[in-house]
Amino acid sequence: MHPTRVTILSILLVFSIATFGLPSGLVQARGPLAGKAIVIDPGHGGEDPGAVVNGFMEKDVNLQISLKLKTLLEMAGATTIFTRVDDTTLGTSENRRRSDLETRLQIANSSQGDVFVSIHADSLEDASRTGIVVFYGPESGYLYDHRRPPELIAQSRNLALTLRDSLREVAKADDRGIRSVPYYLLGKINLPAVIAEVGTLTNYAEAIKLNDPSYQQRVADSLFSGILRYFINPDGRFISDVTIPDGTAVVAGREFTKTWKIMNTGGLAWNDDYRLVFKGRNRFGGPESVPLPHLLPGEVGTVSVDLKAPNVCGECMGVWTMKGPGGLQLGDDLWVNIRIRDRLLTDPVPQSDDPNSMYYAQTGHNIFGAFQKFFLENGGIDMFGYPRTEELLEDGLTVQYFQRARFEYHPEHAGTPYEVQLTLLGNLIRSDEPEAEQVQPLTPTEHQEYFPQTGHSVHFAFLKYFRENGGIYIFGYPITQEVVEDGRIVQYFQRSRFEYHPQHAGTRYEVQLGLLGDTILRQRGLLFD
Repeated sequence: MHPTRVTILSILLVFSIATFGLPSGLVQARGPLAGKAIVIDPGHGGEDPGAVVNGFMEKDVNLQISLKLKTLLEMAGATTIFTRVDDTTLGTSENRRRSDLETRLQIANSSQGDVFVSIHADSLEDASRTGIVVFYGPESGYLYDHRRPPELIAQSRNLALTLRDSLREVAKADDRGIRSVPYYLLGKINLPAVIAEVGTLTNYAEAIKLNDPSYQQRVADSLFSGILRYFINPDGRFISDVTIPDGTAVVAGREFTKTWKIMNTGGLAWNDDYRLVFKGRNRFGGPESVPLPHLLPGEVGTVSVDLKAPNVCGECMGVWTMKGPGGLQLGDDLWVNIRIRDRLLTDPVPQSDDPNSMYYAQTGHNIFGAFQKFFLENGGIDMFGYPRTEELLEDGLTVQYFQRARFEYHPEHAGTPYEVQLTLLGNLIRSDEPEAEQVQPLTPTEHQEYFPQTGHSVHFAFLKYFRENGGIYIFGYPITQEVVEDGRIVQYFQRSRFEYHPQHAGTRYEVQLGLLGDTILRQRGLLFD
């Protein structure tokens, strides 16, 4: 058996098993194209032989390939509708050409099919030329007054792309691309429609191949693969901005990395042929394209582009799009939308003249008043890290960012332990993640404690650190169990992330807090070092 045949049959078997389970007794897997109706049109036929060159007739090549394709489609669960299944003359003897086309149109438009594929072999003036080309129809420009809806044109173009790519890859044919041509047949069909020229009879070497049953099978395999790709369409969806959300203020000339979270919502795995491509407006010094992550259907991943803020810009927006093989667009556009400013909130400032303030040259920021009191009474640098900003107003609150936390001032609680509170950065960092599965309650001991408020438990070194450094008041409740991130054991709490450092076991640095303040600032384009 030809290697290509093994591949196609394997696709059918694996897809059927993965989707419907192994067949048992008389139960048969329905196949990946179940419920789809494919209209196949073997070009010419009967009194119309098509191209007759090098001792071969086009109508025979078209029919043999079409019948081989019929077998593959029906194995995959599809219904096939043929304009002819033998050497039949379509239409009447009067105005033979128009009558032939009208008969094919009537079959297609009354079929309730999902796509129409007309199969032909080309005839060119230059006998040295070879290869494949796939035609689809434009909106208008036909020899009659008719317009096709833009949606139908887009679907036809996508079908042409997938067939062209498969013919090029599987049949190893030379590629003459896809073309939008106002052919009569394409203009009047009310479903996605293409004409596939699967080779050239005028080139003698290619004519020999096109009349070889094994090569015809390879072409049929290619067409089947393209139809399968069209229906199990690659697709991508934007999930969220990981860094630089819309409206982020970025200093002119600053380099930054934009990261998006995306999902493969189609039916095909993404490989090296899937890329993120610049589409328009401001490129911000970025590349023409970057690879998309290798994602299986349903998987979520991230894609990043290294950019540079311009000195000036109008809307300051760049648009990118996900594309699959052959330039087929996948789902949502992704964009960068920034504002240009002279300096960042995290840029160093001079030391304050206030003698009661504290200044940290390591990051170039001051701490004052209630924030300074809370900082010193609850662990200082070891607990919160250095200040990353001055006090500022956000969401109606006076706040200040630290490497590991964000302080909030609540005047309604002045003079109480709740005058200064920590933002729920743990919740915020994990807001785009699925909620962690809760665990069964356990009996509290010296080494374990269960928190029914969130359905999670804390153990051993993490529990010891939690109890000795403020507990719920400082960290909030646990929102995950222990997990591994970047090779390190961590656990998320409402306000923080605990990290276990075995190299410091037995010291006060065995458990440390993650730099969640820095993470949020980087995501918002406010911190770059």
